[in-house]
Amino acid sequence: MTNFFNKMYTGPISIGTPSQQFDNVVFDTGSADLWVLSTDSNINEDYLSYYKQSESSTYKSITESSWQIAYGTGSASGIAGKDTVVIAGLTAQSQIFAQATNVEKMAINEYEPQDGICGFARQDATTLDGQTIMKNLIDNEENSNGKFAFYLSRHSDSGSKLIIGDDVYNENYYETDQIQTFDINDNIDYEIKGLWSIHFQSIKQNGYHLTSDDDDDETIVTQEDTEDDSSYISAIFDTGTTYIGVPSTEYDSFMKELTKNRPDCSSESSSSQDVYVCQDIINPTANLPTIAFTGINTNGETITMNLDPASYLDDSNELGFMPLPGLNIW
Repeated sequence: MTNFFNKMYTGPISIGTPSQQFDNVVFDTGSADLWVLSTDSNINEDYLSYYKQSESSTYKSITESSWQIAYGTGSASGIAGKDTVVIAGLTAQSQIFAQATNVEKMAINEYEPQDGICGFARQDATTLDGQTIMKNLIDNEENSNGKFAFYLSRHSDSGSKLIIGDDVYNENYYETDQIQTFDINDNIDYEIKGLWSIHFQSIKQNGYHLTSDDDDDETIVTQEDTEDDSSYISAIFDTGTTYIGVPSTEYDSFMKELTKNRPDCSSESSSSQDVYVCQDIINPTANLPTIAFTGINTNGETITMNLDPASYLDDSNELGFMPLPGLNIW
């Protein structure tokens, strides 16, 4: 995979027979559709790759071919069909996917190229009438254990990688004492189902303390308590989102505390509901806090995961947070 400025990661797939290569596909755990740009796309750039169905002997049309999808930012539409897809050395035969003929507000440019998106969310999240690529690989025993993982490098480091199958536990890519497992919890305040969603007990940094019970910062919430909508903090693990999303109702107070010891960090616009950028390029992470996310793992243990400033500050000195208008999820 390729790391673009520590905020977008893309990887290769191929589609068709003979194979057509797409080097810059976003692997997105926040959606479930697979799509690539069509030769009939409204975007026409030499640095992008386009699918040509007439040049694939394994392409199959389908009856209900109209397709469209909307993301938190941007949308795409086009036609759906089936073809052979190869990803991470594994083959998904007769995989449903879409050719995007119209793409809007996806911020595609030469410095952050994007040939398409490959969704890694669960089956309930797809808008296509067929199996997700992961479900296809599992059912056809290409990925018998059903697991996948990402290693995402920092800044200029190389080696970012998508791993599918048995090699997800390759200790070259993680510290064994840092691995935690959490139950997926679909009881979240979001209309799209089938995402990799969990509940947090608290999120804290500097003087900002968001807890699962507003009346008591020390309240411990168990998995059973999460049936009550007021008792938990919803979060989605989404590799396709550039920044960490913060509910817009929390964003101002969250960013105020995050930057209170850094007067050089401010909103990029006149609105406080915007991305913040810092001016100090000599000591970019100085006096920025570590953010503590606390949740309950599958063993019933209360676990705190810490996000350090180097992990949320990108290569352009932007703080990696954005407001989510109208949503009560992180």
